Amino acid sequence: MEQIFKKTSIPKKNMSKKILLIGGAGFIGFHLTKALFKKGHSVVIVDKEKGIDANNKEAMQEVFKREKPEIVYHLAGAIDLKRGGRDSGIERTKIICDCCKKYNVEKLIFFSSGGAIYFNSQSEYAKASLKTEKHIQKKLDSFIILRLGNVYGPGQWKEGIIPQILLNKDLIIKGNGDQTRNFVYVDDVVKVAILAMENNNKGIYNIDSGQEHSLNQVIDLIRKLTGSIINPIYDGKQDISAKAFDIEKTKKDFNWNPKIGLEQGLKETIKYYGY
Repeated sequence: MEQIFKKTSIPKKNMSKKILLIGGAGFIGFHLTKALFKKGHSVVIVDKEKGIDANNKEAMQEVFKREKPEIVYHLAGAIDLKRGGRDSGIERTKIICDCCKKYNVEKLIFFSSGGAIYFNSQSEYAKASLKTEKHIQKKLDSFIILRLGNVYGPGQWKEGIIPQILLNKDLIIKGNGDQTRNFVYVDDVVKVAILAMENNNKGIYNIDSGQEHSLNQVIDLIRKLTGSIINPIYDGKQDISAKAFDIEKTKKDFNWNPKIGLEQGLKETIKYYGY
């Protein structure tokens, strides 16, 4: 059974939206749900962990028919491929798009992977992400595609590089640690996601902090903030560096700027892990 979050008192009732979060039980979905709830929206989470499989066409049609969402956030792309599975998410996206059209959803907002698409384009994850994006663009008139950098923050899954550094003192790192990542704090991502719902823009938008940091810089900063002894083991294998995205279009169209720098974001993340 999907979870439904409703605010009992909504100051601006005419501004409230019925929102569906598909794949919303994860890291970003948790933070997005909190922010939407705080703004007075009614939120329904559809996630396998909550008993609703977005790959099930009949189940999804029933959810759309019953809930009548105005906005759909699609966070259930090709994440299974990223974690070593085989589910590309393409068929799931086809079902979601069909439901959006059939039940007159105002806008679909899809969370994609800028890092994979721009810097590891031959990976199965990148290919699936691009294919998903193209299907959305072909089938829907009103959509936003958010290409994300390396999102981090409290509650991030343990496979993420920052939780790995925090939790594994003898972490094995590919290469020599000089490879860069474009980290972006989860609250900055959520801010754009809500702005994407609230305005009339359409298209593909990059989201990151506008900066890049090497893994060694992150390790040094975590050492400084926690006082921990971290002894990374470098395997010497080549690893891909991710440069900062061009976020000028996002900043202009959404009147947005990333607010949380790496040190501040790490402080909040470190608190979550009990330091």
